[in-house]
Amino acid sequence: MRKIHVSYRLPISFEKKDGKTVPKPSAGGLATALVSTASEGDSKALWLGVADISSTKWESLKSEIKSDADLVPIFLPISLNALFYRGFSNSVLWPLFHYFPSFVEFKEEYLDAYKQANAEMAQKVVENYEEGDLIWIHDYHFMLLPSLVRKLLPNAKIGFFLHIPFPNFEVFRLLPSEVKVMLLQGVMGASLVGFQTWGYTSSFMECVENVLGKSHVAYQFEECAHSCRVAVFPISIDFETFNASYDDPATIFCRKELLHKYKDKRIIFSVDRLDYTKGVMYRLQAFDLFLEQHPEWRGKVVFILVIVPSREEIEKYWERRQMIETNINRINHLYGNYYYSPVVYHYQSVSFAQLTGFFSAADLVLISPVRDGMNLVAKEFVATRRDQKGVLMLSELTGAADELREAILFNPLDTKQMAEQINVSLLMGEEEQTQRMKRMQTHLRKHDVFHWASHFWSSLDQSYGQKSPMVCIDAEQIGNLLSEFSKAERRLILLDYDGTLIRFFPQPDMAKPDEKLKELLKRIATDSKTTAAIVSGRDHHTMDNWFGDLPLWLIAEHGAYVKKTQWKSQVGKSPAWKQNVKNIMTKFSETYEGSFIEQKTLGVVWHYRNMDDRAGFDASRSLIGQLKSYLLDAKAVVLDGNKVVEVKPSGSDKGQVLSSVFDLSEYDFVLAIGDDRTDEDLFDALDDGKAYTIKVGDGPTKARFRLKGVNDVIALLTRLG
Repeated sequence: MRKIHVSYRLPISFEKKDGKTVPKPSAGGLATALVSTASEGDSKALWLGVADISSTKWESLKSEIKSDADLVPIFLPISLNALFYRGFSNSVLWPLFHYFPSFVEFKEEYLDAYKQANAEMAQKVVENYEEGDLIWIHDYHFMLLPSLVRKLLPNAKIGFFLHIPFPNFEVFRLLPSEVKVMLLQGVMGASLVGFQTWGYTSSFMECVENVLGKSHVAYQFEECAHSCRVAVFPISIDFETFNASYDDPATIFCRKELLHKYKDKRIIFSVDRLDYTKGVMYRLQAFDLFLEQHPEWRGKVVFILVIVPSREEIEKYWERRQMIETNINRINHLYGNYYYSPVVYHYQSVSFAQLTGFFSAADLVLISPVRDGMNLVAKEFVATRRDQKGVLMLSELTGAADELREAILFNPLDTKQMAEQINVSLLMGEEEQTQRMKRMQTHLRKHDVFHWASHFWSSLDQSYGQKSPMVCIDAEQIGNLLSEFSKAERRLILLDYDGTLIRFFPQPDMAKPDEKLKELLKRIATDSKTTAAIVSGRDHHTMDNWFGDLPLWLIAEHGAYVKKTQWKSQVGKSPAWKQNVKNIMTKFSETYEGSFIEQKTLGVVWHYRNMDDRAGFDASRSLIGQLKSYLLDAKAVVLDGNKVVEVKPSGSDKGQVLSSVFDLSEYDFVLAIGDDRTDEDLFDALDDGKAYTIKVGDGPTKARFRLKGVNDVIALLTRLG
């Protein structure tokens, strides 16, 4: 079994040196972290990515490329790559996902290029895939890729990991409708989807629910051909490599050089890519305020700021560099002199020895992104400090803040707070520094990059194949069902009503059963070996009027009321929230023409099947959001049904009523048929691989089989009766 990494960048890039093109290790947290794990196991990893040179040049330099993984480049035309990478990836997704919507520059040609690049990478994956390979797709450049690969390799083990934040729905919804759907459906082609934090995971689940209308159980979605599980995997670093660097001669040389040069000063250090998400301007404003409010530090502290060039061809990045340099000049002019510059600025890449030298010499490392998926720099600094000295100041809006709780956390937009925390950090005693460092290092040593990667791989293996794909029931399976039914001494048949036994009507009261259907149900129910029940969301008065004369069990309002010989309530009195929920739904029915309210004894339902499909779905997302907010602490459940939104008391659903009303051990044949999301609770409760659970219609399900529509259900029941 091989491991296949797919990312935009390969773990090597190319630079001009003395007039010659030479390969070098790629910069960036993703390449650094993954190259550490590429050679794990008994076979070499495969790494697919976009080459930054031509195919001809690649062939001529192939022998000089050194990597722990077998590299497979994809060569995109220059114009396509620019529109894909600089355009859609970094002028649309990057700013939006980092909560900079005003920086988004959406163009149709960007989207077209993104689709094409993802499609070409999908073909490259297929060309290199071998049966049993694990495929790990990385980051926002390839959000369409899991679904594209799934279509070409239906049984492949596909994982997707997003290294950047995932925005909440209010931000994500700013994308065009087509794009929102496309991105989410693309990601959900994976068997396992990973995020850096629970916050990003929750945002993703919220968007899936609001945009696609999909529900989950324990962070797992059931797609038509596979299961998609969503989980958290905070990326990390090679702790031992950074920790050992403290005593490396090259690091020692850099550290001594810095400590000698600034021997009478405290050192604050920051290193970032050139990016507007990194909060460098706020950092400079805070340092300015710190020197203004604490004049005793003037001349006694130096702020070494290293900015690594990045995406300079994108206008926003060039503008950011100019702003940074203007502010540095202002601060140095205000507080410096001929002999002293408060801010020492370097616009350049740094070597590993230089980086660890800065880390190990600094009194304070200041990291202040306004939004960051993780931020590995914070972890690298902590790991480097084998002496367990120094202070980490870390933005609370980074993913790393969830793990490094011993850092000095702050709001990166609050320059006043940041300035004061700089002072607190510089005054911190060595004993407290050591205590904080020791705790953070203990965590990082255990949760390093190898733990991260192995956790993802093992989770991908466990996620894949957890549930057999549901299939349309065929003639052979129907034959097996009829045979088992005939042989059984005790049978249980559980039937939903609307959408299962009868088609949907514009108004609920129009769906009254005809005599032919009632006669069929009577034949089934009067068999002494068979217990038959209609398990419906209908109110119990309607159920009694329509089916009260038949020898059926009647289960109404999703289990709130049950009748064998007489009706019994499974819950208490009418809930206190019911009237206010009705008021909320009334406003929606008045606003959206074609929608209407249905009152039940214990619950309220908002129907939108008479509305335009898209408009009705969008309105239902808004209603569900309002209801969930209002009912946050109430004992109530909001059900997202088949063109209905229902609120009912918690503690009763079709799955729970099954165990409370029937003793399944008494039956040697069980059949359950339903079309709605509320029927998924019933299917889940019968998930033993023996019961015949059948979903009617399209959509993801936990059922074992599928029937196309009501006519097929009636045909099957006719053969039973």
